[in-house]
Amino acid sequence: MSANPNAFDLDDLQQDDTADMEVINPRTAEPTGWIITFAGPGHEKAVKLKNSTLRRNLKRARKGNEEATPEDVERDSLDNIVGRIVTWSGATKGGQPLEFSHEVARDLLGNPKYQWLRTACAIFLNDEASFMKGSAKV
Repeated sequence: MSANPNAFDLDDLQQDDTADMEVINPRTAEPTGWIITFAGPGHEKAVKLKNSTLRRNLKRARKGNEEATPEDVERDSLDNIVGRIVTWSGATKGGQPLEFSHEVARDLLGNPKYQWLRTACAIFLNDEASFMKGSAKV
């Protein structure tokens, strides 16, 4: 039997370990030059983060009647975004370079004044195509 020339190859759909998201100015819809590099779903950072969240949720479920609070959900959401950032470049705040650290990222993305940025990061992370080779995602 000969190969179907129209068939796709699963190897073409493997997700990358990391992907870059260029931050878009929400007022102008123009690229800012700020690039945030995120760990993909199979990256060691992402796997450890997911397992940690699952363990915490399973522990809560085993206790029976202990439900997640809004604060728990908020913390898990922020942890997921911040924990998957590998690095960033090109960011400035107050006219000064904004060097990456997880602490700086947590402070920034946890600040309600920058909800637009947190939303953009969440959308990027939740789109499977963001981590596929040849993706046009920014």
